[in-house]
Amino acid sequence: MFLKSDGRLKQEVRTEQNADFHIRWDFYNPLIMLQNPNPNNVRGYKQGYYIPTNKEKFVGHLNKEGVPYRSSLELKFMRLIDANPNVEKWTYEHPDTKISYFDPMMQKQRTYYPDFWMQMRVNGELKTFLIEVKPYSQTQIPKRSAKKSKSTYSRELQTNLNVEVKRRSAEKFCAERGWKYLFVTEKFFA
Repeated sequence: MFLKSDGRLKQEVRTEQNADFHIRWDFYNPLIMLQNPNPNNVRGYKQGYYIPTNKEKFVGHLNKEGVPYRSSLELKFMRLIDANPNVEKWTYEHPDTKISYFDPMMQKQRTYYPDFWMQMRVNGELKTFLIEVKPYSQTQIPKRSAKKSKSTYSRELQTNLNVEVKRRSAEKFCAERGWKYLFVTEKFFA
């Protein structure tokens, strides 16, 4: 499911045609990155700290630098939920929202921390959401083309598989609690 800027939910149909990948990828530790986001990262994503305007909405420890973000999409989303009067509480990669999932490539359990936890009034009812902010391309199965190198295609498959495995575990985690799991992509802000 995807969250639209007007607060409505949009269901996206996904095809599962490439479900049998055998690709290895590296994982990062979200807690380490939470403590020290790198504003001069090598991947070129905009990173830094956001200082909430409505600090009373933010759940968790707010250090003097602010809330770390690792992409311009995360920063845009932080600004949006901080300013939205219907959002009552929110946090970023909170340790209480850790989700265990099985990594099929490494054949072991891993832990995933969704980007955001948020409580919001929707039609007068308080709803809880876990939200992952990703570029739209990472939520779609990549297409193979003659212009794309094997290494680029392999990296895109790895990223998509990583996103998909985490999504399935997060949806189950949320269903057990009566919450919703959503993707926010650049299409949300269009």
